[in-house]
Amino acid sequence: MSRLLLLIVIGLVAGLVVGYFIFAQIGGEYIPVKTIIALGANEDPANLSEAIQSLGNSIQNIILDIETIRRNILISGLVGAIAGALLFGLARGRKS
Repeated sequence: MSRLLLLIVIGLVAGLVVGYFIFAQIGGEYIPVKTIIALGANEDPANLSEAIQSLGNSIQNIILDIETIRRNILISGLVGAIAGALLFGLARGRKS
């Protein structure tokens, strides 16, 4: 069981890292990890809307892009975790 959990965690982390490098690039630069984590559901909507109004519609588009990027990175992490579980199953099947 602990080996399964270890492989799932390794797969999850690897998937998140790979997903970050694939999806978190905008304009030739990577979005800081702090930005991806910080713009969550707990963000104060008043401050967020003030920032959007002051900087214009381009910022709103970037924020929407960050939401999509965050979703894609999380999906990559999930795929990595599933791959880790499948790897455990294959390794366990060979021992039997």
